[in-house]
Amino acid sequence: MTKHTHKLPAGIAIHACIAALAALFVALRFPHDAPDTARYLDEARNLAIQGVFSLDGASPTTRDVPGFPFLLAIFIKAGLDPVFWARLANALCIGFIAAGCGRITRILTAGTRWRELSTVLAVYAGGLFPTVLGCSLFALTELPFTALWLWSHLFLLEAVCSSGRNTPGRWAAAGALLGLACLVRPVPLLYPALLLPALLLAAALRSSHQLPFRERFFRPWPRAALFLGAMAAVVLPWTARNFAVTGGFLPLNDGAGMHLYIGASQEWRGEYPDFEPVMPLLEQGMTLGEANRELGRQARESIRNHPAAWAGLLPVKWKRLWLEVPGAKRQIQSRTLKLALTGFAACSLLLAAAGVWRFRREPAAWLLLLPACYLTGVHGVLFAMARFRIPAEPYLACLAVAAVAPLLGAAWLRIRNRRGGAA
Repeated sequence: MTKHTHKLPAGIAIHACIAALAALFVALRFPHDAPDTARYLDEARNLAIQGVFSLDGASPTTRDVPGFPFLLAIFIKAGLDPVFWARLANALCIGFIAAGCGRITRILTAGTRWRELSTVLAVYAGGLFPTVLGCSLFALTELPFTALWLWSHLFLLEAVCSSGRNTPGRWAAAGALLGLACLVRPVPLLYPALLLPALLLAAALRSSHQLPFRERFFRPWPRAALFLGAMAAVVLPWTARNFAVTGGFLPLNDGAGMHLYIGASQEWRGEYPDFEPVMPLLEQGMTLGEANRELGRQARESIRNHPAAWAGLLPVKWKRLWLEVPGAKRQIQSRTLKLALTGFAACSLLLAAAGVWRFRREPAAWLLLLPACYLTGVHGVLFAMARFRIPAEPYLACLAVAAVAPLLGAAWLRIRNRRGGAA
């Protein structure tokens, strides 16, 4: 195993480049449009031309976070087709996702017989996972967000689960990347509340048991604080901008109230309707922030008055999140393909569970479940759709590969031995 130590990172990079090229071919061969892209393009054009983050070119907006429109604005400023170049960026993001999955699986399978096979399989399984690959067709936030969140997670896994890599630099880089991920999509803003205690517990379980557990648990807190500081340093400038625009505390963007309102809706069964619920309030003269706060108030009142009805939507949301097919309503018309992708999603969940069971004594396996648990909780409270699970699927792909690699390796050896015996 030692002789591969210096060769494998280059091998991961080569396989990740192949995955990225495959994704680029798919993206350019089967391009699709998405409704949200038009809004991001409006924000990007106003940012590039007017120098203001705005939907109408005049008044600043707090509808979205700035990361993806800023990327599109760079392309526009350079005179490039922003949608075409966004698809090129998607392929690059898939390359990073694939490489990250390879490195994560290498951590998870350290010391096992099929570590090298698991690593290579994870590069392709994570980067070319059907829903991940499908995102390359669109100019949307999913792939940049997934890549940033994955590498933030990877640095922390390396720090906690790989000897000699628990450096302040890795914790700071992880925090900065998670902050950037929040500027692309605001979803993981509260993720550290789940992640950091789990990381500290994992570090305590892996460290020398000669020290008391309390001391082992709290020893990494300075580095956890460095992680939070780096994340805050990335996010707070945008929070300050929002304060200047709205006069109130708004960490990232408006929308939580509206999303809670949708998630509590019995009429829509917690599913996004074909219109923006804020529009009637905006037409009455409310600002976007006021409309979101009013919808949030109505949602909380509905939940308090009918808690059982709201809780009854949880199974519906979780089924929609984990078993339905992204794009099934508009982009995918084939019933056969929908059934195949639904079956694939179910199998991937089962194999990921098998991977957790196989490595149940390794903290890394449980840490890989955290994004899926977090998204399940967030979108159980708010509303759910199938594409929201995409950022968690590379982690599940790593666990699934760790489960099946020994079976594939053993089958290959049997085939090779039979051929050798026949010869």
